[in-house]
Amino acid sequence: MKKIIVLFSHPKFEKSVANTALVNHIKDIEGVTFHDLYERYHDFNIDVEAEKLLLNAHDIIIWHHPFYWYIS
Repeated sequence: MKKIIVLFSHPKFEKSVANTALVNHIKDIEGVTFHDLYERYHDFNIDVEAEKLLLNAHDIIIWHHPFYWYIS
């Protein structure tokens, strides 16, 4: 089975009904790692080497973030 990581980044996650439902459905699936970047790096001091190792340990990477980040 392929190992999947969901890189989750949402600044207002606690207010998002859709994202809460998504997280509740995927967090306990075997082979899926849910990685909340805001929770892990609340100070925005990202451990780049640790993140590289985490990404390399998975076969599929899913970036999940708000669509409004695309709007300029």
